[in-house]
Amino acid sequence: MSAFFQLLNGVAFLMVGLAMVLGRTFPRWLGWVGVIAGLGAFPGSVVVAYTGFSVTAALVLQPAAVRCGLPGRDGGGHVAQSPRDDGRCCLT
Repeated sequence: MSAFFQLLNGVAFLMVGLAMVLGRTFPRWLGWVGVIAGLGAFPGSVVVAYTGFSVTAALVLQPAAVRCGLPGRDGGGHVAQSPRDDGRCCLT
């Protein structure tokens, strides 16, 4: 069950990261961090499926878990630094 959770967690970060990369509201680098975190969760889910909660699984999942925390640290509040040119409001 935990392996399935890790897999779905990776898919969620991958999709949100891709949306941020393709969109214009957030910086692209922030989206790439989410994409990398999502891709890092896939091998972790396979390791958890085979070994359960082990030291090996923790070593594989730790880099992805650290990256998963980065996209949410800003909270979306301070991403846009200047007003938009197209007249829409930016996040401040």
